[in-house]
Amino acid sequence: MRFFSAWIVVIALLLSQLMPDLAQAQSTPDTKPMPQTLVHVASIGSVPGFTTKQLNAYLAKAMQKASPPSLRMTAEPAITADAQQVIWTFKLLRTVWKGGMHSGFPAPNNSVLYLSAEVRSYVAGEYQMTLAVHPSIVSGDANQSLADMATYAAHVLFVQNGAEHH
Repeated sequence: MRFFSAWIVVIALLLSQLMPDLAQAQSTPDTKPMPQTLVHVASIGSVPGFTTKQLNAYLAKAMQKASPPSLRMTAEPAITADAQQVIWTFKLLRTVWKGGMHSGFPAPNNSVLYLSAEVRSYVAGEYQMTLAVHPSIVSGDANQSLADMATYAAHVLFVQNGAEHH
């Protein structure tokens, strides 16, 4: 029993010596700012309701919301070929259903536009690519489909595939 009591005293002394250091370590925040990688966002092709400059700014802002804090998206053009960048390539796809006859009356053709995006990322020496297709963007930045595409691309490229660790 004496042996056990002696160990308790030794442990209590060690803890009393360590506790002030632990409390100080917990109260001292890490003051170093997290380094950020600047990623240039560019686009090829047109999206209804946007100029190229507006589209790049919109995509950079939307991708920033879904990207890790270590990445900072910008719509500024990349100056060097080896810059960290994300390049969006947009295409409008049209699906047409031919009309015919219904109860002796001609039926008109029907069609729908889809916006297809190929998103290529060149960040931290890695190349990644993802695809997204949504109903066409017809009302500019008020349409949620383009924001959903940007969020999806940022999540796949930078969160799901782990590019934030580079």
